[in-house]
Amino acid sequence: MSLDFTNYAPPPASQAPQSIAPQSIAPQSIAPQSIAPQSIAPPSQVPAAKGPSSAPPVAAAGGEAFSLDFGSLAAAAVGQQVPASRAPEPAKAPEPPKKKAPKKPLDSILCIEVEEGSGVDVPPAIEEAAILYANGQTEEARARAQKALDGEDLGAWKLQMWLMLFDVLQVLGRKAEFEEKALDFVVKFERSPPVWVDAPTAAVRQNPNLRTGGLAAISLTGVLGAASAAAFEQLKKAAERQPKLRLDFAKLQGVEPAGCTLLRDALRAFKAAKKDVYLTGEARAFQLLRDSAKAGDKSVDVAVWLLLLDLYQMLGLQNEFEEAAVDYAVTYEVSPPSWETPPPRPKPLEMSQPVSVADGNDAFMVVGEVAGQSDQLFTDITAYANGASPVTLDFAAAKRIDFVNAGRLLNVLEKQRVTGKEIVVRGAGEMIIALFAVMGITKIARIIPRK
Repeated sequence: MSLDFTNYAPPPASQAPQSIAPQSIAPQSIAPQSIAPQSIAPPSQVPAAKGPSSAPPVAAAGGEAFSLDFGSLAAAAVGQQVPASRAPEPAKAPEPPKKKAPKKPLDSILCIEVEEGSGVDVPPAIEEAAILYANGQTEEARARAQKALDGEDLGAWKLQMWLMLFDVLQVLGRKAEFEEKALDFVVKFERSPPVWVDAPTAAVRQNPNLRTGGLAAISLTGVLGAASAAAFEQLKKAAERQPKLRLDFAKLQGVEPAGCTLLRDALRAFKAAKKDVYLTGEARAFQLLRDSAKAGDKSVDVAVWLLLLDLYQMLGLQNEFEEAAVDYAVTYEVSPPSWETPPPRPKPLEMSQPVSVADGNDAFMVVGEVAGQSDQLFTDITAYANGASPVTLDFAAAKRIDFVNAGRLLNVLEKQRVTGKEIVVRGAGEMIIALFAVMGITKIARIIPRK
């Protein structure tokens, strides 16, 4: 639309002009065609619009000035509501950046974060020394740890590297160097150093339980008789969730027919359930049974002879079995039991291999070196963990665990963790703990270091 003032002539000054306010023009009253000049009577005095967009006043006849502000005309033409002018809002001051929560300080003993779900950024030096040790490169691990302490910035992990160095010196048997480093440790950290242990696994070597790999264990004491029924019930309950069993005869003082029958029944039940049963202190059992089973003495209950023959059969002692079978046949004038080749089963584990037992706190003990093919060990750990809560692994007698088996251990423990069980790893050396930090086991398990 347009407003044409070409032929506009102001009225005489004596004529009173009509006041027209800008808001009096409704949007629908303005058509697109041009507006005739006579249809608008100019006011003699219209206040000038305020603001930077105001048009300069137009001089009219008679010296009066007025202005027309068309700033809102386009909006009015299409029927839009013209918003009221607003004062500019003051600019908001930028919000200060949020402060990050301070990172949890590293543990003063482990120098690693053991809180569940927390991340652990292990320094390269710690990782390299731990992996060298896990691979069986003990001297190389010691050299790497010493190099890091001599010239590398370890930050809060410096204490952990010192503890790892003491751990590897203990394994290498370097007592003099261990004690020399202990003096430096006191000066640097103003705290007591680790203590040298002359025989860290001496108690383990003396414990016959660890030779067998047995998990559910019972020690027969006193006289094997009718009163032993409670002990066998306890063993049967443990056998319901454990694949391996152990019987220790070392403290046995005598045998009675009723006890021999109970033991024979239990052994046959375990055999039918395909449980691995290991015997320790068996020499004591053989001595007591042979002393009771006299050849030619029919007054001896047959149960004593049959238990003796069963134990020979279990342990694969064929020559001893055949000699006792002849004595049995002569004494009772009956045909003796026949020899049956026992099925193959795992041999008793040596100290250099991982073994597992249940201690008084219902923990699973790992002993020796967990390296190479350790399928049976992880089968045992899984069987234990399925029936335990919390799942507690005792590494007090473990020398090392290699990188591959540490990964397998992580998988086993992760499966237990998703079921809601607490995972506890206790008694491990500092080199093993560092490897667990590298593998991520410290994120899902509570770590209790070796005392």
